Amino acid sequence: LVNQWHDQLKLRYANYCRIEKRPEVRYVLETICDEAVVGNHDDQITSLQINENFPDIAIGRATKVHLQQDFNNIMQTILKVDDNLWKWFKKFLIEGSLFLEVGYSKAMDKITGVRVLPSYNMIVLVEDGEVIGYRQIIDKTSYDTDRQYATYYTMGGDLSKDWIDYHPNQILWWDYDERGFDGINDRLSFLENARKVANQLKNIEDSIVRYRILRGHEKREF
Repeated sequence: LVNQWHDQLKLRYANYCRIEKRPEVRYVLETICDEAVVGNHDDQITSLQINENFPDIAIGRATKVHLQQDFNNIMQTILKVDDNLWKWFKKFLIEGSLFLEVGYSKAMDKITGVRVLPSYNMIVLVEDGEVIGYRQIIDKTSYDTDRQYATYYTMGGDLSKDWIDYHPNQILWWDYDERGFDGINDRLSFLENARKVANQLKNIEDSIVRYRILRGHEKREF
């Protein structure tokens, strides 16, 4: 099943990328990202608001300051949202999901950063309705560099295998919540409803071009 899901996601991802390259589709995606990822009056893309006495518990000023500092550190130092959020959101719209690997330093005992993983080769492992891990299927011929980098991140991965397993706490995962009949790994993109229309438009354009070149009235008259 893992290999079946991987092949299906890889083919679907290739179709989404082909559709995304059409000028009209790219314009729509970039417009959505521009309108979704915006700053507030302080030019902050993300901000933390702590409600007073909610839920019926007063939060001291020192605690609020500490929470705000932690939030700013996560957003600016670890996630670097100012540089990454627009790109991540566009990737999320195209692929239908987003997988981030959490980089943790044992020496410093803290999270040092995140790394975006390709979604088409990420399989969610579920048992009894709960996510028990993630498996990344690796193509040795095309993605050897990414494979080595991912194995380094997981600290002691085996390069001889065709996959890398991740603990649930190693991965941050967002899903568009649009799926086919095969469950959680049958993920669909925001572009799914545009596939048929984009393919029809491409076929019409190609047919018109061929007709004009091969069988156009102007050419026969000439």
